[in-house]
Amino acid sequence: MVNMNAAPKTTLSNDPNVPQKMASDPEASVWVNASAGTGKTKVLTDRVLRLLLPDADGQRRASLATRILCITFTKAAASEMASRINKILATWAVMDDAKLFSDLEKLLGHAPSAQQIKTARRLFSDVIDAPGGLKIMTIHAFCQSVLGRFPLEANIPPNFAVVDEEEAKKLVNNARRKILSPAALNANAEMAQLMNNLAAEKNEGQVNEVLMSVLSERLQLRRALHDIDSRDTLFAQICESFKCPQNISIEADCPLDEDRLWALAKLLQTEGKKKEQGYGSIIQTWLESDAHAKLENFGLLLRAFLNGDGNPYSGFPTKGLAQDHPHLENEIAELRSAAMAFGEQIKAQRCASLTADLLYLGHYVLDEYRRAKELQGVLDYEDLIFKTHDLLRNPETARWVLFKLDGGLDHLLIDEAQDTNPEQWEIIDSLAAEFFSGQSARDEINRTIFTVGDEKQSIYSFQRADPKAYQKMRHHFRGQIETAEKKWADIAMVTSFRSTRTVLQLVDECFAPDGHRQTLGPSYDSDALQHFSFRAKAGGRAELWPVIEADNTRSKIEEWQLPLEIKHTQNPQTDLAEQIAQEIKKWLTDGRILPSKNRAVDAGDILILVRNRSQIVGALMRALRKYNIPVAGVDRLALREQIAIMDLLALAQISILQEDDLSLASLLKSPFIGMDEEQLFALCHNRGGQSLWQRLKNSPQHEAAVAWIKRLARIARKERPYEFFSVALNTACPAGQTGLSALTARLGRDIDEPLSEFLNLSIHYEQDNLPSVQGFLNWFESRDTTIKRQMEEAGREVRIMTVHSSKGLQAPIVFMPDTLYRNGGGPREDNNLLWPNRTGYAYPLYAPRKDDRSAAFNAAKDDIDAKERAEYNRLLYVALTRAEDELYICGAGSVPKNHRDSWYHVVEDAFHRIDHEEGEDGRLIIRHAQEETIPAQTAKAQDADTPQDNVPHWMFTPPPEEAAPPRPLAPSRPSEDEPAYHSPLESDNAHRFLRGNVTHKLLELLPSLAPAQREEAARLYVEDAAKDLSTNVQASIIRETLNVLTHPKFAPVFGAGSMAEVPLTGLINNQVISAQIDRMLVTDTEVFIVDFKTNRPSPTDEKDVPAIYKKQLKSYADVMRHIYPDKAIRTALLWTDRAALMEIEV
Repeated sequence: MVNMNAAPKTTLSNDPNVPQKMASDPEASVWVNASAGTGKTKVLTDRVLRLLLPDADGQRRASLATRILCITFTKAAASEMASRINKILATWAVMDDAKLFSDLEKLLGHAPSAQQIKTARRLFSDVIDAPGGLKIMTIHAFCQSVLGRFPLEANIPPNFAVVDEEEAKKLVNNARRKILSPAALNANAEMAQLMNNLAAEKNEGQVNEVLMSVLSERLQLRRALHDIDSRDTLFAQICESFKCPQNISIEADCPLDEDRLWALAKLLQTEGKKKEQGYGSIIQTWLESDAHAKLENFGLLLRAFLNGDGNPYSGFPTKGLAQDHPHLENEIAELRSAAMAFGEQIKAQRCASLTADLLYLGHYVLDEYRRAKELQGVLDYEDLIFKTHDLLRNPETARWVLFKLDGGLDHLLIDEAQDTNPEQWEIIDSLAAEFFSGQSARDEINRTIFTVGDEKQSIYSFQRADPKAYQKMRHHFRGQIETAEKKWADIAMVTSFRSTRTVLQLVDECFAPDGHRQTLGPSYDSDALQHFSFRAKAGGRAELWPVIEADNTRSKIEEWQLPLEIKHTQNPQTDLAEQIAQEIKKWLTDGRILPSKNRAVDAGDILILVRNRSQIVGALMRALRKYNIPVAGVDRLALREQIAIMDLLALAQISILQEDDLSLASLLKSPFIGMDEEQLFALCHNRGGQSLWQRLKNSPQHEAAVAWIKRLARIARKERPYEFFSVALNTACPAGQTGLSALTARLGRDIDEPLSEFLNLSIHYEQDNLPSVQGFLNWFESRDTTIKRQMEEAGREVRIMTVHSSKGLQAPIVFMPDTLYRNGGGPREDNNLLWPNRTGYAYPLYAPRKDDRSAAFNAAKDDIDAKERAEYNRLLYVALTRAEDELYICGAGSVPKNHRDSWYHVVEDAFHRIDHEEGEDGRLIIRHAQEETIPAQTAKAQDADTPQDNVPHWMFTPPPEEAAPPRPLAPSRPSEDEPAYHSPLESDNAHRFLRGNVTHKLLELLPSLAPAQREEAARLYVEDAAKDLSTNVQASIIRETLNVLTHPKFAPVFGAGSMAEVPLTGLINNQVISAQIDRMLVTDTEVFIVDFKTNRPSPTDEKDVPAIYKKQLKSYADVMRHIYPDKAIRTALLWTDRAALMEIEV
């Protein structure tokens, strides 16, 4: 019988060329177990290149680029591999013959044929011309391409879009809020009951948290709810799966004899000691309850027999009572056993019921989420996997889809196989099954599958990756290929090109004990872990620093004292960060030589790995900056926590609502304005009922700040978010420089990346939303604005990142500062909800409290804890193997006394099994000298900062405003707010502009007619031009116009020599004026300008005339003074609704 978990035996070789040549053999299907740093990417690249080339004798044709599919774990890995292959092909295309011959000989392991050389020459153009080029992509990108080809078969929109994780989370949250809203719960009694059941166990926040945990596992939730049509059906299935009763009652199911319990209670209360009397009282209280209460409060009865840990009380019964009643000890044991058994049944049934409630409530939310996606025509990343999986597994569509795909694929390559989850494996299996299933699509082609991974680096269980699944698929593919009588090879790559022998010796020794080695994966159940270093003669170093422990001794304080001085308390993490920074600073200052590189250590050589982004990360950042050590920051950038971003958000908030005192206070203290504490206090203190904005406006010394805020407020109302923030950053602020310069002067160049990402987000917001500054603020606050930074390249700065993020990266020097935390460093958020991928059960299992956990739950939890301990050790393997030359293991905090399975202790035990030396400060050191001569190297030149003194001042000065605006100013259409129109309740309000236009036209045309003709002409015009108005309104227009024309006071304005609709253009104070005067009369001594106002209520006093009208008339008069400098200029408003001419002094 084959052990499906055991790894096939492979031959280890410390010559890296042997396994690499075997792995890249295009004739064989290969499974490669590649240890860290052994050249996995090179093997993948070599295999693709060899597949693109024919064999030497021409029997195997070169594969077309379009018939090779390589699936990688990340977009970065796909990009790197594609770039590497294209670079090689481009080089081959122009390489001289001798060099090309040599390169191909190294690749193939033999002299290339003429045909192979000819093919290599044209491969670059062939790949470029191939539709889509080389298919090197992530599993999600592949699924998207499949669904794009078969949308009808997958039952999705042909033009579907894919939403990112953040947008998907937003949609899920919206669906949850909608389903759990009071209106929705009132309309659906079942949903309300499910929510009530859960709320009886947890508060609202906890229920929402566990529900979001359910919704984060949408693939597993869909599987659990497959073919389930009701909550009761789901409950029945769960009960059947866990072999627990659906219904349970005291009368029918409880095995306890109540007479015996009564007797025990009486005995304990009458003859027992105080504690025993208490136990007896508990039993009596339970017995006196009704049947329903007995079932609900069965835990109360268990307290009479078991302590808080679920174990029997020690010393119960007491020795005296047991001697007086010899049968009592057995009686208590029997009753306790029966109570525990029945209590377990209750827990199991309760777990099943709450699990069904939670999952079915999740079903309602999932349904709403699905509808929201369908409405928008989008899929999330999990949909890509789930729908492709169904497409390839559905009997109605699978054969057709696989036939079409099978016709386009000959070779399948899978990278980072240990990180593949079950659904992804099933998709890959569906594709590969056609390769070897009897009559393939093209029998003349030798079709292959290539898989490379490392179970020791399986650290993504939260994405449902599992080393056992890795080995299971290894056996599965081997069986398929051997059944098809094809060539198969199991290959182990153990020679590291990355790490020195010092590092690898420590790694091997850390996992030498059986208990540690076996956690690396099934392959190491019996086989030892062994690495070889290709850099066997390179110098290396590993150090274990003493733990910095907390000082728990506190000086006794005699009496309370005023807090008048700052007293610094010792913090182990801060002390360790200081020690690491001092060490690095000393290296950089002294020009310490890195032996294997024969050059000075550079900040970019150093990688600091942490298990999570805990307190020590901030301490490290502060310490490194304190000593002016270049640091790239952490691998996650939380924009909302950046001070520069907070200042910009406060500015945006104030630009929208000036009465927001808190935001205004924050802005006043920001670099944009630069108030200090005393100035701000003076402004805020003793201001009565005034808002801070009112106080600021009334303060003469802050006029510049007020004007700046008003200017940006106008911009916020008109412009998009990106333009608003760009103006704020690139124009002058009250601090006397551009906003960006002010921020940089106070906060340093570290703000550059956060600001750049913030502006990118504003552009991203504008692409998918109706852009507004207010909308952007709401959008920004509602989403996770943590940015994943790309830190693959070291540059010239120290990198700080988590071990998970460092996967695939390396550095000459690695520090590991937080190694004392045990097995994951704390409880998981989903401790009370166990998913099938972690338990092996058919359904999830939920227990809201520890006391509610059934035996099945506890057994599964113990298994999960063991798996987490194993992954904890694999994470250590990944961390250690990032180091090229040197490793520094540190620890800070309380040293655990009851266990030695933390990383620090695993490494410490390994040090003691290796020859080492001890430094003066207690450090343990393993070192190997450099045994080969390396030519001296010069560190990469660093871009020098341009001295600020040499930069001309105008570089930081905003340009002056343009002399003329892009378009002329029309005084009749001013930019200021206009006065109110007629009341919106008036019957003709909807056509007020039409009425005004018609009146203006009549006043322009009628004066040229004889007075007797005017009324008839007006009637004919109004009936045509104002036909949308009522007859009453038409009549009032005619009446109003004729009243104006017949008024004796207006006779000169409409008499001979007057002009109508006079165009006017002029330049006043560098401002272009373009307007049209309603009526103008020019005499020998004066110019009289009249502007009609027809659609606004008319004031009777000049002081009540809106300022905007006066400004309009003044602009006319200013231009006319240049045209008629020797004439007096008079201006007036003619209010048509009451035939009044009001002269305005300008």
